[in-house]
Amino acid sequence: MKNIVIITNIPTPYRIPLFNQIHEDFKSRDMKLVVIFAALGYERRKWRISESNMKFEYLVLKSSKIKPAKSESPIFSYSGLYKQLKLIGPDAIIATGFSIATVKIWLLRVIGKYKYVIWSGTILNENRPVSLLRRIQRRLLVKAASSYISYGSMAKEYLISMGANPEKVSIAINTVDVDFYLNSEKSLKKRNSEKPSKLIYVGNLTKGKCIDKIISCLMDIKSACPDISLVLVGDGPERENLEFLANEIGVSDLVSFKGFRDKEDVLRYLTEADCFIFPSEYDVWGLVLIEALAAGLPCIASIKSGATVDLIQDGFNGFAVDFNNKGDLVKKILEVISNKVVIEQMSKNSKNFVTSNLTLNKSSEGFVKAISDLND
Repeated sequence: MKNIVIITNIPTPYRIPLFNQIHEDFKSRDMKLVVIFAALGYERRKWRISESNMKFEYLVLKSSKIKPAKSESPIFSYSGLYKQLKLIGPDAIIATGFSIATVKIWLLRVIGKYKYVIWSGTILNENRPVSLLRRIQRRLLVKAASSYISYGSMAKEYLISMGANPEKVSIAINTVDVDFYLNSEKSLKKRNSEKPSKLIYVGNLTKGKCIDKIISCLMDIKSACPDISLVLVGDGPERENLEFLANEIGVSDLVSFKGFRDKEDVLRYLTEADCFIFPSEYDVWGLVLIEALAAGLPCIASIKSGATVDLIQDGFNGFAVDFNNKGDLVKKILEVISNKVVIEQMSKNSKNFVTSNLTLNKSSEGFVKAISDLND
């Protein structure tokens, strides 16, 4: 039996089901999955993790954390990684992105140890230029890798731009346990055509998420749709500023701040809404988009998110929008919420799209292919 190691930062509620699926698919092919986590969590992540849900073999390193000045998340040192790899003796390693772990595996690769796969969601973003030194580093990491796994189409394009062989890049759509959202009794109920129109955002309230752009257009939407409201599920450093903005422009009565919620509550809020809004100025992906689609929501998503090009089909299950274009944003939102028949049809389309394209099984296939490519 071959040992395949995945190295990643922390266990999360959305990754555990995927790793469980990969574990089953690897096992059926005489491969054993071991996941190495840098740590169990960090301050900004408020999830409750039950380790009993992990059906795969795993271990947790005692990594120190580095907090970069311009990042919302820490960087982990992956202390003790070499020692654990020596004990496991992996036949192949899947390392996330261009992390310190990937650099450490690259150093081992240089001296002839271990084949490795880069699993990446990184996309090109003109507003976040990468330094020459980092580009050189990424090219070196990509060149030494044996195959690649990308979150989606934009991440695949980025890997190719860094020198990856296109034939060796597998797409494993970055997804969640969609069954929880697809088959919930709440999400299967037909939407009430008489209820007020409700927009929803779920995620961290940080500056880069650009929630202010949604709030700023509420008055324009209200003039055409008087019963509009916006629900914000999540918490973060921008909450106070967003509350101030809503009050300043006179829409505080239209905006409801719900704070951080567990996924059961998130599902309830999603199924009570008519349209999901994803305004981020930069996201390598956007798992919450998949959750919203699976819950049966049309989605208005930023063209600057790595997920939008793969998940949103204009006029079918939502619209891809430049949130800096206020006029087009308002137009697209009204195009969805002003017609309950459109909402109902897009709702069905969203669920069907998820069932056909965004399951854990589909994602796991990309991992299986990447490991198979190592031997080609």
